[in-house]
Amino acid sequence: MTSRREMLSGNRAGLFVITKARVWLIEQITDTVIKANSVLEPAWIGCGKSRGKGLSFNRRIVGADGRAEMHFIMPDDLTGLTLGPNDDEIGVVKVLNDKDELIASVINFA
Repeated sequence: MTSRREMLSGNRAGLFVITKARVWLIEQITDTVIKANSVLEPAWIGCGKSRGKGLSFNRRIVGADGRAEMHFIMPDDLTGLTLGPNDDEIGVVKVLNDKDELIASVINFA
């Protein structure tokens, strides 16, 4: 069984190869956490979701003959066409300070 220490150090099956990019990323994350810790303030976090209908579409469109074609622009005329499944959900997380000013936000739309 692999120990937690081995997993974190990356000694198991070469999962964590130390590269310049990885070192840079670790330094960036560390610096960001230190800076954030130095300016702590009370905050409120909220989340929600909505729909972005029409923002995207499944590029694989099935014609009346049953054949699928790839479209990179939504066809103007959808007569006889079947659109594949499409996830139009937009997720939002926001963080506000005591003055209702935005501190941070994350928006997810795939």
